[in-house]
Amino acid sequence: MSEFNILCIGDICGKAGRDVLNGCLEKIQSEYSIDFTIANLENAANGIGITPKIYKELNNLPIQVFTSGNHIFDKREILPHFDTLDNVLRPLNFPNSNPGKGFITFDLSFLFVML
Repeated sequence: MSEFNILCIGDICGKAGRDVLNGCLEKIQSEYSIDFTIANLENAANGIGITPKIYKELNNLPIQVFTSGNHIFDKREILPHFDTLDNVLRPLNFPNSNPGKGFITFDLSFLFVML
């Protein structure tokens, strides 16, 4: 049976949190043979919300999906872009009338090798 390692990262808080990820995420992923990374980005912009520029910065990191929470729309400049962010989840308990997706499906079968 193959192992599948998932790394879940809580709130990325402001520039300090982004700097930590930039400095050590790939090393951690390598050291622990991480196959899939999930991170919460709702506080990545000065500790509250997300901007298109900061999303682009985080999306360049080896993170497959971003979760969010009640602060996700606090920076209004993200609203026109939110429906185009294929790897960002709005909180599932937000009404469907809010921008974004409440869930995403990934096909990870390519990670498993038949022995």
